[in-house]
Amino acid sequence: MSEISGFYTNVSLVFLFFTKMWNNLTRMENNSHEKGKKNE
Repeated sequence: MSEISGFYTNVSLVFLFFTKMWNNLTRMENNSHEKGKKNE
């Protein structure tokens, strides 16, 4: 049982890590688009 619970804990941590990275990437893209509009 402990192995299964540990496995799910690792999966949830990795999932949170990727969601954070994805949010940062989308935020960076939005910022770059806004900068492009200002430059125009």
